[in-house]
Amino acid sequence: QMLGEYEAAGSIYSALLRANPTDPQMHLNLSVVLLCLQRSAEGWEHYKWRKKSNKLSWEQQNLQNFVSAPLWAGENLDGKTILLVEEQGLGDVIQCLQYAGELKKRYNCKIQMTVREALLPLIEQYPHVDQWITEISHSMPDSDYHAYLFDLPGVLDVQLDEFSNREPYIHADPGLVDVWREKLADYGGLKVAIVWQGNKNHSSDHWRSFPLKAIQPLSQLQGVTFFSLQRDHGVEQLAHNSTGVSLVNLGEDIDRDTGIFVETAAVLKNMDLLITCDSSVNHLASALGVKSWLALAAASPDWRWGSDRDDYPSYPEMRIYRCPRTRDWQGVFESMAQNLAQSFPEVSIKSPSLQRLHSSPSADIRMTKYGALICPIADKQCTPQLNNYGEFMSSEIDLISQFLLPGGLIIEIGANIGEHTIPLSNLVGDGGDVLA
Repeated sequence: QMLGEYEAAGSIYSALLRANPTDPQMHLNLSVVLLCLQRSAEGWEHYKWRKKSNKLSWEQQNLQNFVSAPLWAGENLDGKTILLVEEQGLGDVIQCLQYAGELKKRYNCKIQMTVREALLPLIEQYPHVDQWITEISHSMPDSDYHAYLFDLPGVLDVQLDEFSNREPYIHADPGLVDVWREKLADYGGLKVAIVWQGNKNHSSDHWRSFPLKAIQPLSQLQGVTFFSLQRDHGVEQLAHNSTGVSLVNLGEDIDRDTGIFVETAAVLKNMDLLITCDSSVNHLASALGVKSWLALAAASPDWRWGSDRDDYPSYPEMRIYRCPRTRDWQGVFESMAQNLAQSFPEVSIKSPSLQRLHSSPSADIRMTKYGALICPIADKQCTPQLNNYGEFMSSEIDLISQFLLPGGLIIEIGANIGEHTIPLSNLVGDGGDVLA
């Protein structure tokens, strides 16, 4: 399967199921293969066995202890109430909201949906869910039917292309979008966010995530500012970033006070592009209508992305980049670098001299909020701040800017590596001078 031999893998799983027809994991393995081959009806039938696997919580597996309504099998829902039960990861929940919208499109029904409380601030304004339930318990409200989120595509018989050209269905907080627009205003060029590590506890994480060092081909680009939206697992790789790609680190403090992905959504709406591994952030960006490029191993373990296509109609703003060979991430990012330079007029390939400078063992070019700076790697004061935040003691510039006029003369004593020289030059303009 991981070699992309889906037909052969399907034959093996089918033979194993004949020997042990009640093995949930083997049913799941076969379902992934069938869905990748776009044999949807068979695939969804086998995917039902996830309810007997560790993909669902105890409450979800034993829903009959809490809900008396029957499982929905396609009955007419006009005038009825259906309870939708969330399952699996955050990205799965975000993606499956589309199916709630499809239910409303087909039936005049009331939709209840369970959701983990932490995700509610992001999605509670979604218009097609009438009632949110944050806990599966014995006090569940009455309903006529229930369905797990991933039951819906099979029962509805939704084909992938039916969701093409969909409008964004999750919306970021407008106030937070404005806040982050102001915070990011001083960063020049194309704004590109990067996420390289998904949930490390996911059974296929070693196939889904890529190492930070893989993005090295992006170092040949100019006219672009890269931002890290990496959270938790994977952040430690920033301390040993030797890619030549200067990353402004935004990820560690985002969403601390707002709920899962609420602030991330606002940041993404201020980005021109997200480059990401197969993670929940990819689903979020696509639901927001933000352009994203998804890096995949040669044979993805996820049925969603199929076996060979470079698009996903449910997410019209997303493009898929597959490794040309098993986990050949360099090939993926070489293609991305070329396409960035070709697709965005503000982005271009650096001159050979700048590319050589990036490979220097003693200095690196950091893209700061004021422009590009050559930073000594051995510097322990300015360079780490510029690497992590894209600025160094910017409050001094804010203070000085209050009494500097265009055309003025500045004598900067102790200019260090020029972290203030560039913004001071911008303040006095073409008619002024800075002696650093």
